[in-house]
Order: sequence, then structure tokens, then C-alpha cells
Amino acid sequence: MELSLPMLQDLWTEIRRDGGTLLHLHGIFNLCTYSIALRFGGNVPVATQSHDPIYSTHENFSGIRNSFRKYALRNVDRFYLSSETESAVFGGVCDPRKICLSPVPIDMSIFRRTDKAMAKRRLGWRANDGYVLYVGRLEERKGFQYLVEALHMLASRYPRVHLVAVGYGSLSTESTDDIIFVGRARYFDLSMYYNAADICVLPSLGETWGRVVLESLACGTPVIATPTGCVPTLVNDGVPGLFTVPMRDSGALADSISRILPQSEALRGRMDMRKLEKYDSENFVERLLLDYKELAAEHRVSSGMLQ
Repeated sequence: MELSLPMLQDLWTEIRRDGGTLLHLHGIFNLCTYSIALRFGGNVPVATQSHDPIYSTHENFSGIRNSFRKYALRNVDRFYLSSETESAVFGGVCDPRKICLSPVPIDMSIFRRTDKAMAKRRLGWRANDGYVLYVGRLEERKGFQYLVEALHMLASRYPRVHLVAVGYGSLSTESTDDIIFVGRARYFDLSMYYNAADICVLPSLGETWGRVVLESLACGTPVIATPTGCVPTLVNDGVPGLFTVPMRDSGALADSISRILPQSEALRGRMDMRKLEKYDSENFVERLLLDYKELAAEHRVSSGMLQ
């Protein structure tokens, strides 16, 4: 949303017209959220959803900047954060009592198991070769370079295993037989890539959530990931098919790939999708609507609308 005086005026007109308005803002640390929270907080319930990478913000939670954030956000009624890790970080700015864990959902009608052989044929992949999938920005902060190093370590042992990189960024280059750079892929095609792959890897140095992990698991493909974003939460929930490695450790990543690759099909057959149901977008919407009703009721009480 672009912040402007006409936008604020239109918003105020809508709030006065409809007494049941609730504002849900996307992104916590930005001028738009600060301005709307300062202007309208207290008049209507205000919620904000985190889309702020914790790896780039948590070091700045101090001093004058932190004091301004607390002041600007004081009238926000609910902070929707993705994980316990994010909650611990943002607790320095947000009132912990206003924090609600709200994992980023996926559409499990799109991300679901399909026939692996068929998916490989549609992508033009070799039927008997192995494929390690990466989905995301091709940047150093995503740890892509460590995955490339790990595959190089395994090249002599697994000469028919290829790395497929879906995404773009400063680390993009020309495809080779070992590394296939796909570039951008349509959202509805991602499920085909997950289903065709043997393993999906997210070697990131920091994630707000990391939806790639859930998308791959929902398609029945095992995931190797660093312990950031949603990964600790999914591990605690006992979600099968997820394996963790330390950050910035190409050797550990290579060891994990070599261990999991031969058993990827067996793992695929044992994965229980019921562990992922609470991350389905339909269930997410139901929970959010219930929380909206609770926020509205709390606001009516605090504003004196109910006596």
C-alpha cells in the first residue's frame, strides 16, 4: 500500500462509515504501518502481520530507533508473527501480550503429491537421474553457495545427481549438466518441481518463515534445511521428512544429502500429511476469522462501547 494523504482520508471516511472496520496491515517496520497505527489505532482494532526478515532487523532493536518503533506501534492490538523464534526477537519492540503466532499457510489443494515419474517427464528430466531442488532467491543470505559446494563434494560419488535452482538473483549463471538454473517459475508449476525432485534443500542463513519447506513436504518430498524460520516449529511438531543441518556448513550438507538421497523414495512413502493440516490455508483463514472476532470484542470493551 502506498502511503498518501488521499489514502489516509479515504480510510478515515470508510472507518466512520462502517463501525465494524478492522485494519490488518502487512509488514511491521515500515512508514505505512507506523502512520496508520498512530492515526487510527484506538479508533478501530489494528493488526499487523510480520513480513520483516529477522536476520536484517533484530540487530537494530535498540536505542532511539527502537524507542520510535515502540511509540509508533503502541496502539496496535495484535502482532501476527510466524514462529517462536520471531516472537522472541520481536518481543523487544512489541508488547508480548499482543503477539499471536500465525504461521504462513500453504494451499494444499495446489501443493500435494502427484506421480513423480510423470512430473519428471513433464519437466524433461532424466528418468533414472537424481535431482536436488532449491527454490528461492539466489543470494548469499539464502546460503545457495553452500549448496553448490556440497554438490561439488558429492560429484564423484553421485555423477548422475543434478542441482535444480528455481529462482533468480546475483548468484544466477548459465546452466550446466550438473546445475540447472530454471529462473522464475509460475506459482502453479512449483508443485511439479517439488514432486519431481528427490530432495529439496533450503540452506538459508535466515528466514521469516520459509514456505518452501512446507510446500515441498506437502508434495511428499523430503527437505534438508538450516534451523531458521519455520524449521524449529516443524521439528517440534514432529513433521516427518524434515532434516536439519548447521548454517554455513557445506560438509554437513553434503553428508546429509548423501545419507537421505538413497532413501528419498522410502521417506516419501512414509510421510504422514496429517501433520501438515494445520498449515493448510483453509484452516488458517478459519483461525484468523475467529481471532478477528476476538479483537473486535476486546476493542468494544476497551473503548467503552459495551458497558
